[in-house]
Amino acid sequence: MYIIPSLQEGLPRALVEAMSRGCPAIGAKTGGIPELLGKDCIYGKKNYKKLAKKIEMTLFNKKTLIELAKNNYNKSLEFDSLKLTNKKDVFMKKIIQK
Repeated sequence: MYIIPSLQEGLPRALVEAMSRGCPAIGAKTGGIPELLGKDCIYGKKNYKKLAKKIEMTLFNKKTLIELAKNNYNKSLEFDSLKLTNKKDVFMKKIIQK
């Protein structure tokens, strides 16, 4: 399990990398974390009690662990370097053509 209790964050590359390995993850409601993780995996900043509950609910439920692992892996595919390069190329071509 990967836990990212950040108080401030952009798009957390380490979280994307953990997700790409099929790690279930829990993160604070800050920066780009909520965009990556489902609402069931998010907790309010500095809310250590909610974090502890989410860890407990996740770690002791095999079905949830498997579901989160699959979801995270699939979400991480959006950040595949080839896909990102293609998106950047399309964007740049549009700008150059203007």
